[in-house]
Order: sequence, then structure tokens, then C-alpha cells
Amino acid sequence: MNEKIINIDYTLIFNLFNRLPEAKYLDVLSINDGSIKFIVDLVNSGYIPSIYYPETSDKDDRENLAGWLSYYMIDYFRHPVKAYFYLGKIRWPEEEPSFMLKINKGVFNFQGIFPTLDYIEYIKPWNK
Repeated sequence: MNEKIINIDYTLIFNLFNRLPEAKYLDVLSINDGSIKFIVDLVNSGYIPSIYYPETSDKDDRENLAGWLSYYMIDYFRHPVKAYFYLGKIRWPEEEPSFMLKINKGVFNFQGIFPTLDYIEYIKPWNK
């Protein structure tokens, strides 16, 4: 695997309202602190952020979350061109991808603070 994919559970990026079964789209309450900076740092260091939404393979849900992230990224950068550069580097897979590191509340023991790039470089895949 040549690509350095970091698979990030969507719940670490977004705070969502509870979704009603009849609701057409996911409602994003807010974005978690540090998540945009973490994504930007990953891209700038040659990693590929992959935001995975395991509860559904619905393309509309992935596009909706990507839309919310673009809203927050434009606000973060105050410049749409720069925001869209980084948004274009993020993958939104239908199925869980092969990855170098998976960050979620179970595997990484996420405590609300994203890992540093030094820590990510230090971690070795389980099969190495």
C-alpha cells in the first residue's frame, strides 16, 4: 500500500443531530474542535484523509456531510479556493478503505484531541 490513508470516523469530525427515519438529510450541529486543522495538516504532510460514514452507503449522506465540511472549511480559511483545494484531497468512500491508520473512538481511543503528525509517523501498522 503506497498511499498513506488515514481513515477518520465521521463522528470525530461532526456533531450530528439525531436523525429521524423520515429525514432526507443529516443535520450537522457543529464541527469538532481541531478537525479542520487536523485534515489540513494531514494533507500538507502527504496523507490522504478518508472520512468514512459506516451507517450507510447512501451517496446523498456522504455528499451532505461533504457540503457541511465545505461550509466550515470556507469559514475556517475565509477563502473558498483554499478550502476547495483541501476538500478535493478528502476521500468519502462507500466502503471502509484499506488504511494506514484508523482513528475512531474504539481503535485509537479518541479523547477529543486529534493525534499529532509526529505520533502518526511513530505508529507502525499492525502487520509491519
